[in-house]
Amino acid sequence: MAERAPMDRSGWVAGESLLLAGLSFVAYVLLRQEALHGTDWRWLVLWLDEPGAVHPQHPGYLPIARAVRWLLQPLGLDVYTALCVYSALGASLAVAAVHQASYALQGDRAFARAAALLVLWVPALFHFGTVVELHGPFAGVMAMAVLCAVFQARSGSPATAVCAGAFSGVAALMHATGQLLVPAIGLSVWWAARARGFWRGLNGALLFVATHALVFGGAFLAMRLLGHLPASVAGFAGVPDDPAAPNNPLAYLARWWRDVDLVAQVAPTVLVEWLVPYAPLSVLAFLAFRVRALRVWAAGFAVAVAVYLLVTVALVHAVTDERGAYLLPLAVPAAWLSLLALPRRLWPWLVLLTIGCGFAFRGEPGRLPPDRVFGRAADRLAKVHRTTFFVADFPEMDGAFVENASLDLLVARKEYDELRATQRQTVAFEPSPEQVVAWLSLLALQQRQKGAEFVITARAVQWLEERVPAFAAAWPRFVQQVQATLLPVDAGFAGYLVR
Repeated sequence: MAERAPMDRSGWVAGESLLLAGLSFVAYVLLRQEALHGTDWRWLVLWLDEPGAVHPQHPGYLPIARAVRWLLQPLGLDVYTALCVYSALGASLAVAAVHQASYALQGDRAFARAAALLVLWVPALFHFGTVVELHGPFAGVMAMAVLCAVFQARSGSPATAVCAGAFSGVAALMHATGQLLVPAIGLSVWWAARARGFWRGLNGALLFVATHALVFGGAFLAMRLLGHLPASVAGFAGVPDDPAAPNNPLAYLARWWRDVDLVAQVAPTVLVEWLVPYAPLSVLAFLAFRVRALRVWAAGFAVAVAVYLLVTVALVHAVTDERGAYLLPLAVPAAWLSLLALPRRLWPWLVLLTIGCGFAFRGEPGRLPPDRVFGRAADRLAKVHRTTFFVADFPEMDGAFVENASLDLLVARKEYDELRATQRQTVAFEPSPEQVVAWLSLLALQQRQKGAEFVITARAVQWLEERVPAFAAAWPRFVQQVQATLLPVDAGFAGYLVR
């Protein structure tokens, strides 16, 4: 990149990095989102309480999560809140590491401060620092790997190469996309160190790769041998076509890559997973092509973006909105290139624009906060008698699972999608009233067979009435057929009991 200014050895950088980490942590905790992200958070909560359980693809997350939970026990926090703190800790560590790495890269206080603030507020990290997911903690370890890689590129020290490999290995354990750090960091370190000689730079890169392989491979095998797959996943181990079946990262990626449709899925993935979650850096970083000294780095960055996006296309299929989760390492070079491509007088405005984008684009579009009142009421009811709840959509589902992640739920959105999927020969299949009655009766029978009462919430009925043309006619027939009764007022929510 651009020629580095002389380093200031006054020691201010460590103090400012700690200050930024503290302020970032406070910001992420205070600005924690009410609305949740995806559905994996529920499994993280359940698996944390399952002794010896190891995440099938990302085994590094749970052991550290258990340590964080143990440290937070004196505060009396529930598991969900402890995992929120875990996300904030990881994201704030990323901010501090980026500050250190940026100063080591340029020797410029203003550059280091601006880069850290850009990463702090870029929508993707701002999102994952304020929800329960793997990617906040992953970001912290990833940024430490980048910091060590910058030290390695500057000094050529074998110790820093080992540190970079160790942190990238742990990052790959935290989330499997950390494997993409190996070519990105290895090539960058070799290119930056080439002035000291081809072989010296290559030796540093190879030492980094070897350390990564040893740390990742050794820890992955150890955790899988000493632990076990969660009970909710182990049952799928012999079902090759089920998405939950693969129990290692490569098999998982290969499973999803089979159904990729690049023509249809690339454009929406670029928008949802790159342009929006990393705005405005996702666009401004490419201004570096205008600066002669940055063109090689800009070209390498463009290749990295393309590779990360191809992996993301395979994993999300333009269906799941992951808010840029799989591209988090790109936030760091995007911040550097954006700053180096713009005049210094524009840096404060860039930070302000990024803060605006962070607030504007954080969170899943349309994801409403959990209905905690319903969750508490459902938990009380389930403690009296085993109950399966048929709920409307995210607010009821999230409210129930935040209160008790082990509650038994059927979600109207998911169940109705599966009903329609059984009629693949008809493109525009809409069930008749008779088919809706048969469908609901089958769901009720399945609950009776496992000894559970079946409760259908009033909001689930309303949700289906608004979306299923035949439901309004089918519902009274179903109620009469199974003799469903209204829940008493003291249940805490409106709904129907089907015995």
